[in-house]
This record gives sequence, C-alpha cells and structure tokens, in this order.
Amino acid sequence: MDDYIINILYVEDDEDDVLIVRDFLEDIKPGKYHLDWISSFSEATKRFDEYGFFEKYNVFLIDYKIGPDNGVDLAKIIRSKIEDKPIIILTGFPDFEKSANLLSKGISDYLVKNEISASSLERTIRYSLLRMDLECNLKNKKELLRSIYNTIPSGICLINDKGEIEEINQAFLNIFNLNCETINEFYSNFDSILKFKKFTDKCNYKETKDLLLDDIVLFVGKPIEGRFICVNGKEADVLLSCSSIFLKKEDCRNYSLITIVDITKQKLAEVNLSIMNHSLEEKIKKYGIQESDPEAMLDLLEHELDKFHIMGS
Repeated sequence: MDDYIINILYVEDDEDDVLIVRDFLEDIKPGKYHLDWISSFSEATKRFDEYGFFEKYNVFLIDYKIGPDNGVDLAKIIRSKIEDKPIIILTGFPDFEKSANLLSKGISDYLVKNEISASSLERTIRYSLLRMDLECNLKNKKELLRSIYNTIPSGICLINDKGEIEEINQAFLNIFNLNCETINEFYSNFDSILKFKKFTDKCNYKETKDLLLDDIVLFVGKPIEGRFICVNGKEADVLLSCSSIFLKKEDCRNYSLITIVDITKQKLAEVNLSIMNHSLEEKIKKYGIQESDPEAMLDLLEHELDKFHIMGS
C-alpha cells in the first residue's frame, strides 16, 4: 500500500468539509493520496456513463446527506457496480444503531465528521483497504474451490446435523439426472426423490435420508455398493461412502459428507464378464477344447469378446 498513490473519490455537497479532508490527507503523507471531489448525487450518477470512471478509484468517501439526497443510496449503486473497493460513509451524527445498519449494506466503514483526525482517517482508509483485499482473496479462493468441487468426478453431498443439504456438486446432479427444475424439489424433499437398495443384503430402505441420517453409523468410513432409484425412473449403481465432519467453531455443528461414485458401467461390465465366463466354460465343454490348445482357446475368447462388445473398452 505504501508503493502507490491511493485515489479517492469524495462525494460531498459542502466544500469546507472537502478542504478539511484534503488537508488531513496531506498531513498523513504528502503525495500519498489523490482526492477528487463530486458535489452532488446527480453529478455522481451521471459519471456512471463514463467508462472506467469509478473503477480508477481505490476508495470512495460519501457524505451521508448529499444535499436533499441520501448518500447511502449512492453507495448502494456504486456497490452494485463495483464490489472490490471500500466505501466509507461520513456522517455528522454519531448514531450507532444507524451506523451498524450501514455496515450491513455493503458499506465498509463510517466516520463521524466532528471526530475525524488525520490519524483516524488514515487508519480507517488503511483498514478498509486491507479488509477489502482479504475479502476479495477469500471470495477468489471460494470460487476456485467451487470450481474444483464441481470438477470432481465423484458426487458429493454435504448434510448438516439437521438433515439439511448444504452443498451438492455438479457430479451428484449428473449421476441422478437432476436439473434446475428438479433440484429445488430435491433440496426440499430429499427422501421422496431417491430410494436406496443396498446390494449386500437386498434390503430396500424406505428413504435415502433414513439411511444417511438414522443409520449412518452402519457405513461411516466403509463404502457400500447399491442402487439409487430416482422418481423419474433413472437408476444408478453407485459406491456410497460417508465421512463425519466436526467443526470446532462456535456452533460446534456436525456434518456428514456423502461421496457417491457412479459404477453403473462397471457393474454392467461385471455382469457381461460373468456371462462371458459362463459362456466360455459351456463352449469349452461342448467343443472339448483343451488348455493345451492355446490357439483354439484364443479364437474362442476373441469370439466371446466381440459378442459382448468388451474388446477395446
């Protein structure tokens, strides 16, 4: 931050207040800050028609009352167009309830005019820039993680301790053929969309949610194979596993991470392979082919592979 000039736009209808802020900025470090001034709400909104005008500023200072207009309304407009620059409101009235409300509307900070000093102004600008930089970095990392999350080939579903789905990735949607029309129904009525039948004991569970939440201890850390049956008729053979996640935060909530791998093609290949093996055994017996005759065995094997369309898969 010390290596470049910080460009500031101050929207204020009182020129005396502008001169005071300008003097404070010069007292902090001459040449470090460049201040531009706009005197009215209407003039500021007209500048949105100028390409790149607002983007060139690092910080926005906005008076709470710009003549008859509300500076918070202007701040909202700027925030809707520029997400990565701090907006600081300057007000003449120390209303703490109102100030807290400002911070919930995308405004970075506020200053009470008759309490401003060079040091408090510098500190507010510096902290707002640092905080905005951290928020932008965090947002970028979240977007990166979301991109990675959605490129993972396994279906992932995160369920909180209330049984609510909090996260679900694209692979999960693809496995169950969910789209923008059915996903809301899936979120709100999870147990009616899917039914689960475990291969190991042929048991037809009532609802997936019962399995995932009530009987979760049965397969935490131990993957099981099964078949999901969607109400739209789509079936998917899957490998299902679950991990418990405990966040040591203030809420101390537990989460269940459900991982699903689509093994439909693998199961089909296993069935075909079993059928092929059985067919080979039958034909070996029928034609009396001996293991000592590798050429005949190879010809028979190639014929069976072509028959089941497995060669090259």
